[in-house]
Amino acid sequence: MTTLLLIRHGQTEYNNSRRFTGQNDIAMSPHGYLQVKATAEHVIGLYHVDAVYSSDLQRAMNTVDPIAKHFALSVKPMRELRETDVGAWQDRFVTEISEHEHELFALYENSPGQFRFPGGENYRDVQARALRAVRQIAAEQAGRTVAVGTHGGLIRALCCAWLGYEADDYFKVPIISNASITVAEIDGESARLKQIGDNAHLEEINKQKTTDTSRTVVV
Repeated sequence: MTTLLLIRHGQTEYNNSRRFTGQNDIAMSPHGYLQVKATAEHVIGLYHVDAVYSSDLQRAMNTVDPIAKHFALSVKPMRELRETDVGAWQDRFVTEISEHEHELFALYENSPGQFRFPGGENYRDVQARALRAVRQIAAEQAGRTVAVGTHGGLIRALCCAWLGYEADDYFKVPIISNASITVAEIDGESARLKQIGDNAHLEEINKQKTTDTSRTVVV
């Protein structure tokens, strides 16, 4: 059995302003780095981490780098762990899209399993590549504890599969907030979720800044 600590990257200015990021390789905000420090301290206090993997986007790599350094490990980048490709919606504000592409945005909110980002992926695509990635990690690190730096959309897609939900139930998965930790135990083809989107360790830090808790967290 392999234990995966799936860690969403720290907050970015795009997250704070409800703007679609997708696979744009943007940096974390100063607040995001404060979140990362608290998350690293929390993980280090609870786990002995044997390996560290990450999306190859800098916000994810930099989120798990302090954990890797503490355990004298290197971060192994995996393109498959990237956030959803949101296509033509990348860099655009939610308010703009909901106003000018109302029907398409309603499909995104109400039928996410049927929705495809214009010129990008749908959640079935994301879920398939995410499952391939975690199976590869679990096979390479059998019996170990692995920290994985990745993104909210991808973690939610994994949880949707592991909870046995249909793709249209994607938004039934609890919020995956910035720098939160989702823990899964992988044993062959089966997975057991131990916690989803835990961010209790960020309570004091997040009081300093408003965070996104809406149903449709922007990816």
